[in-house]
Amino acid sequence: MEYAAAVPAGGADPQQSATEAERRRVLEMSLRLLSEKERAALVLRDLQGLTTEEVARVLGSSEATVRSQICKARVKVKGFVERYFRRRT
Repeated sequence: MEYAAAVPAGGADPQQSATEAERRRVLEMSLRLLSEKERAALVLRDLQGLTTEEVARVLGSSEATVRSQICKARVKVKGFVERYFRRRT
């Protein structure tokens, strides 16, 4: 499943298009590091726009569990993205 497709692509400018493509690729890589439950919760909440209550219902979990999974997933994604771009500079 391609999660990064939910991230809007850039305009016609080649540099901007390349930057957006890299961002999508880095997001894809970071999502692969998450557990299936963390990835599902994060994608449903942040990329698909469901509420925490809706995510909990879809996943058959409590809202507290979903909030925890989303928080852990965001921390992991943020850390991966920061390390990725730090290495590039």
